[in-house]
Amino acid sequence: IMQGVTQNALADPSIIGVTHGAGLAIAICLAVLSSGSYWMLLCWSFVGAAVASTMVLAFSSISKERFSPITITLAGVALSTLFSALSTGIALYFQVAQDVSFWFSGGLSGSKWEHVYILIPIVLIGFILSLWISHPLTLLSLGEDVSTGLGHSNYTTRMIGLTSVILLSGAAVSVAGTISFIGLIIPHIVRLLVGNDYRWIVPSSAIAGAFLLLSADILARIINAPFETPVSAITSVLGVPILLHLARRRRRSI
Repeated sequence: IMQGVTQNALADPSIIGVTHGAGLAIAICLAVLSSGSYWMLLCWSFVGAAVASTMVLAFSSISKERFSPITITLAGVALSTLFSALSTGIALYFQVAQDVSFWFSGGLSGSKWEHVYILIPIVLIGFILSLWISHPLTLLSLGEDVSTGLGHSNYTTRMIGLTSVILLSGAAVSVAGTISFIGLIIPHIVRLLVGNDYRWIVPSSAIAGAFLLLSADILARIINAPFETPVSAITSVLGVPILLHLARRRRRSI
């Protein structure tokens, strides 16, 4: 969805500050409320992701080129860097770096069924929104003029798309932390299999992303049993070669 909204092949949820905003909120929560419950951490991380994304939209809306892909990308990268630096500073100053490190490394070791029940309605709403704009996203990928000429509002498509990203990514990060490369490489792999129609890309990416996460989690539990290797480390090892191959393949096609 982020790649379609920003028309940037290297976009993923972190580009609008979702993951880093959630990490900053969790760092603040652990620093202020060191004995907070896991439910409180979930709420803080989700709010942090939403606030970060809203800030990106606010900065984009006041620029000369409102909500342009370049503006959203630059605003997201700048704020992500700021959020990451603030998270590190807060974690070190309040001596909660060990607790915060889990959210930056990413993993499913702390996930429980009660967390799944909490996230089901949020994920359903975000997934329905993403399916709703799947056809407009396909037209948008052909060019803004083409999409506008066919009667679709690019502004509305981008706003709904970013809303679904906030819901889906914020919910995922609140439970599993930051897990790299899944949101970046899965859409490219799926496009090789189903083409460029987002009506197929969105649901296929959901299934393929879940399969990659499950496979990485199984490997993480086996490699250094009984301890669990961070899932993000596994996805990075798997993702970097695939990303390099895709970049090489794209260069050849050009």
